[in-house]
Amino acid sequence: MIIYGRNPVLELLRNNPAKIKIIFIGKGTKKTLIDEITSLSRNKNIKIGYTDIIELNKMCATPKHQGLAASVEDFRYSSIREILDNLSNVGRNKLIVLLDHIEDPHNLGAIIRSVEVLGGDAIVIPKDRSASVTPTVVKTSAGAVNHVPVAMEVNLSNVITTLRKSGFWIVGADQNADKNIGDAEPREGGSVKD
Repeated sequence: MIIYGRNPVLELLRNNPAKIKIIFIGKGTKKTLIDEITSLSRNKNIKIGYTDIIELNKMCATPKHQGLAASVEDFRYSSIREILDNLSNVGRNKLIVLLDHIEDPHNLGAIIRSVEVLGGDAIVIPKDRSASVTPTVVKTSAGAVNHVPVAMEVNLSNVITTLRKSGFWIVGADQNADKNIGDAEPREGGSVKD
């Protein structure tokens, strides 16, 4: 997979450099954008390749790469079981966001960024009728996809059942709802009345 843009490349370089195969820098890219990246790459023995901007545009399938790209391992999705196991010793309320019908990769990336900023623990997306984690999602998330586990599951209904059995409250949100989520009342079984 090719990721692109200063923040996604820098985020991966700082937090998980083993996933990076090579970093590509477009000839003529502003020195201020690449100084930290070239320094960290050298310190972590990550190869740097220089290429012209037209080749970088082709590689990234967009001109919005800020002169930077990296060839990285393919994105690895978590399973809901892995997520629950990792959260089992967390001594606070946990938040897992389930998304359905989010087909625009920009929207998925923005949601991942928001979940990370708001302290959410994970995201679950369905296998069908959903954007997957692509270079556009990585760029739009500004690297947050490296901090928030994302699970891709076949059946969200089964995920909801699993979460309920694990003690999670289930709350649904709809932009056309008559009620604000803060006004919803809890009910037996770990869900909220609408």
